[in-house]
Amino acid sequence: MEEDAARPVGVKIDKETAIPAGLDYFIDITMSQRFKRLMPIVYNTIENGNLIIRSGNKVWTGVRQHIGNTEFDTDACQLVGHIRNPKGVFQSTDCFKEYFPWLQARIAENGGAIPYNIINAQP
Repeated sequence: MEEDAARPVGVKIDKETAIPAGLDYFIDITMSQRFKRLMPIVYNTIENGNLIIRSGNKVWTGVRQHIGNTEFDTDACQLVGHIRNPKGVFQSTDCFKEYFPWLQARIAENGGAIPYNIINAQP
């Protein structure tokens, strides 16, 4: 099992393509309509009041960070975990419990969304 694939610029397979590296991103915490709770969201632009990722003519919506172990647990969202290996991401729940309050504090200190860098260092 592996995470969603990082693909060349301009290539996107809906719900199967990792968000591209190298763009200027932000991360904030907002209410997820899907999960019905506060969650981190990654974006690089705001269109019609929606936080989205735009890369050329490709658009990702609702890109969240959440708990999960493999690409089957995500539709291009980022999974958090303490351990990453070829089978997936693990200790995800413990990691999220530590990460979320830390992220909330950083966003509060900044007065809103903070810059965010994506590397996509996949094998």
